[in-house]
Amino acid sequence: MPMYPMVNNQQQVSPIHPPEKRQHVPSAYNRFIKEEIQRIKSSNPEISHREAFNTAAKNWAHLPRLHFGLSVAGGGGG
Repeated sequence: MPMYPMVNNQQQVSPIHPPEKRQHVPSAYNRFIKEEIQRIKSSNPEISHREAFNTAAKNWAHLPRLHFGLSVAGGGGG
C-alpha cells in the first residue's frame, strides 16, 4: 500500500477550436427568410420558430425570382 496519494497523470488538453470563419454576405434567400420569419411571428406570436420557418420557406418557393434580381432560368437558390 503506497503512502503517497494517487496522482492523476492525465494532462489537461485545451479544447481544439476550429479556425475562425469569415462571415459571408447573406444571400437573397437568407435576407428574405430572416425578414419573413419576423413578419410571420409579429402577426402570429404563438407560432413556433419551426412553423414560421416552414411558412417562410414556402413563401420563398412561390415568390417570383425577378423580385430579387435572380434569373428564372438560372434557378438562383430556389
